[in-house]
Amino acid sequence: MSLVPRHSFIRLLSTCGGIGFLPFAPGTFGTLPGVLLAWILSPLPWFIQLSTCLALLALAVPIASAAEKIFQRHDPPCVVIDEAAAFPLAVFLLPPTWQTFLAAFILFRLIDIFKPWPCSHLQRLPSGYGIVADDTAAALLACLFVHLLRLFSQWQ
Repeated sequence: MSLVPRHSFIRLLSTCGGIGFLPFAPGTFGTLPGVLLAWILSPLPWFIQLSTCLALLALAVPIASAAEKIFQRHDPPCVVIDEAAAFPLAVFLLPPTWQTFLAAFILFRLIDIFKPWPCSHLQRLPSGYGIVADDTAAALLACLFVHLLRLFSQWQ
């Protein structure tokens, strides 16, 4: 018998320590642990950053799937592990400045909220796959847009 029931552990992880229970903008606040994680990863070599991101996303899928069962709802708003796990991809290979992080954060949240294609399509995947896949796509799109913005502007 475990000291902490599995149910409580999944609730804790899936809501990023309860951040997902905030009454206003849980996804936006749930992205903040991902911002911190991305900042911590930023001085590391790209392959360690990418490996860590992929491992976190792979772990987020079964956690989000289990959370759906616990909360008895498809893609519950309190489940924010997907935002936290996906955000580091939004700043992948970008300089770790507050400007790039802010731009990536804003773009990531807008894309996640409005769900353009392919995010809207990926969200239809079953259970935790859909929960995590649409945020992963949002992070990759945000990353692409920030890279293009830097490439075609004077912004460094």
